[in-house]
Amino acid sequence: MTAAVRYFRLFGIFAQTCLVRELSFRVNFIARIATNIGWLALMVLFFQLIYGNTERVGDWNRWQYLFFMGTGMILNGILETVFVGNCSNMSELIRTGDLDLHLARPVDEQFLLSCRNIDWSELFNIFVGIGLCVTSLIWTHEWPTFDRILLFAVTMTASVAIMYSLLLVLAASSVWLVRNQALYELWWYVAQFGRYPGEIYKGSVLGVGLKVLLTFVLPVLLAINVPAQQGFADKERNAWLILYLFIAAAAALALSRMFFKRALRSYRSASS
Repeated sequence: MTAAVRYFRLFGIFAQTCLVRELSFRVNFIARIATNIGWLALMVLFFQLIYGNTERVGDWNRWQYLFFMGTGMILNGILETVFVGNCSNMSELIRTGDLDLHLARPVDEQFLLSCRNIDWSELFNIFVGIGLCVTSLIWTHEWPTFDRILLFAVTMTASVAIMYSLLLVLAASSVWLVRNQALYELWWYVAQFGRYPGEIYKGSVLGVGLKVLLTFVLPVLLAINVPAQQGFADKERNAWLILYLFIAAAAALALSRMFFKRALRSYRSASS
């Protein structure tokens, strides 16, 4: 059995176990779904408020921006389902010494610590995001071609890699900081910049500076913008920006992996 197949099967076991656990506490599961529905209602209200006062945000009209919102929900849903809870829990594992048990298991530490818990309630956001994207395309009659759909999928994968890498670095920093809740709050603040079209960051030195910083240094601005632009049929395709997204994703994964390994070498177990 190859390593890829082994890890894929192991991830399936994690997912099945977590689903059984979620269904054992149905009220909690339903409550989290209800919370997500409330959050969706607030997002739609915010959407209506914006386009009640303007026809376009940057180069995005009402229905194009709905596709942009859907793309953001898909990305956030993937991150929340698989990675956010696992990464945020790493500091608690270090504080209690339970990390020792995970490091002793015959599986890659990064995979285990990143994927062992699957939050099934967050799948709701992924499906809602897909629904918003489809609704946008129906209203605009702009059906993407197969190559656009494929490009949307691969650019979304690269975007997940970038955001996951940032989460992993923050999680690994717990080795030295133990409690790093403030850093996770920083992650959420930075991620908020990527929730809006890149066209709004212009017209001032501050706006241009933020766009350069969040595009080429910490490329969170690309995470939603590039997949949304490529998935929507009437948006211009920027080959250089797509190429940079893939390069940034590969670099982010490699650097975060190095940082994670460096953190583990600095870790002192609870029994030492």
